[in-house]
Amino acid sequence: MMLTQIYEPKGRAREYSPLAFNIYGRCAHECLYCYASRMTGQRSCAPRWGAIGKLTAEVSRAREGLFPFRIEKQCLLSFLCDPYPPEEMEHEATKTVLRLLAGIAPVAVLTKGGDRALRDLDLYAEFASPVKVGATLTFQDSDKSSKWEPKAGSPQSRVQMLAAFHDAGVKTFASFEPVIEPDESLAIMETALPYLDEIKIGKWNHDQRANATDWHSFLSRALALARPTGVAIYVKDDLRDATKNANISAEESDSELHHLRWAEG
Repeated sequence: MMLTQIYEPKGRAREYSPLAFNIYGRCAHECLYCYASRMTGQRSCAPRWGAIGKLTAEVSRAREGLFPFRIEKQCLLSFLCDPYPPEEMEHEATKTVLRLLAGIAPVAVLTKGGDRALRDLDLYAEFASPVKVGATLTFQDSDKSSKWEPKAGSPQSRVQMLAAFHDAGVKTFASFEPVIEPDESLAIMETALPYLDEIKIGKWNHDQRANATDWHSFLSRALALARPTGVAIYVKDDLRDATKNANISAEESDSELHHLRWAEG
């Protein structure tokens, strides 16, 4: 049985997950570099209750008719929104979706909400299917983060969130993209690495200022930081394209190896 509300991302979005579900209509963090708000056209950050209701009904029918029903591929929460905007504290839409998918699908969560995600720590720690929680990390300097990501959680709260999940035995990851100031990305990477199982390294796209960056130098420094820790590494397509002939292993360039599978649960 197919769950019609879960979709397959196209193009390079597929690097992050083979499946996805968007919980909110748009992201509330107002990041200056974000493309998602332009894509959705939504003005308010409200839960997609219609889609969540349909997902609820489909999961219920699947469990009744095919139990134990499960989706083999990883589902990401979320691409076109953040699963932990300030509004989640009132609506608990992400908590609702997590409860729906527990035991149904491997789930990856990517957020800039910082400690807002900690309210669901117990739910993740007892999740009935493979799960990992990640944060987008861009700056070490909180003032720079506030300028570029005015309503997102602070860099410190994101790292603290990852540390709490890591200590609770939940698999963690971080996405280093966009890389607006390489030194800032490398600084927050060094801070967060003790609490990470996996990292995804990208660049800065859709902005001409990115052309001034020495991406070879950035990637070399990032790999020198990360490889000795034993963390799983994925170098995104855009960064690989900008760093031809870089010394990247097969494992570091194959996104499929970094998607959750039931066997890992």
